[in-house]
Amino acid sequence: MADVEIEGLEKAMRKFSKIAGQSKKDMKEAIKKNAEAIEQDQKRSVAQRSGATEGSISIEYEDDGLTADIRPRGSEGFRRHWIEFGTVNHGAQPFMIPSYEKNKDNYVKDANDVLRNLK
Repeated sequence: MADVEIEGLEKAMRKFSKIAGQSKKDMKEAIKKNAEAIEQDQKRSVAQRSGATEGSISIEYEDDGLTADIRPRGSEGFRRHWIEFGTVNHGAQPFMIPSYEKNKDNYVKDANDVLRNLK
């Protein structure tokens, strides 16, 4: 049997344990800020017909606020995949993926800033 030693593991574990306090709050704020930016971009860029799909776009937070699900929901949200990817009779008009792509660098930067500030 082989013994494995991971250099820096204790330091990493100390950093992870600190997430429970202020850092977790800071991460939630970073996620909320970026989720709201993605939501607004989706609302601005979704193809308009009646406005129902735009009105159905919302954020749901999961994992105690550490995960954000941003998309059209409810009875009007079911059309989202038709709009995003198109149909045989209607070309794609992507709005979810481009909104994510536009905002992902800011999200990663904000999340990294929180992690870098762990002491």
